[in-house]
Amino acid sequence: MQSELLNTFGVPTVSAAIAGMGTYLLIRRDFRHWGAALTTMGCAVLVGVTSLYVFYLPVFAFLAAAAAYLGTRRRVRVDLALAASAVTLISGLAFSALIITVALADMG
Repeated sequence: MQSELLNTFGVPTVSAAIAGMGTYLLIRRDFRHWGAALTTMGCAVLVGVTSLYVFYLPVFAFLAAAAAYLGTRRRVRVDLALAASAVTLISGLAFSALIITVALADMG
């Protein structure tokens, strides 16, 4: 019973918290209060909701998006760097869901 509760609530909550804290720490200097808050909430919700279906892979997608943001924000404008990292995050989340879907389809 506790294992099911942990998988249902614990993993998505921790994944969303990691993504939210990481996003806020990355973008707080580049955006104003509302921009940073909305970006942080959006990233945390995306990672948390995806973690309901795919347990640990969304955190790795977030790390890839964070690396994309850090790598591009010095070379291009900050809003373009955020757009590039958003594309990286959404692609990573979709790819992780695709991996799990294929793995579950091959099981049975």
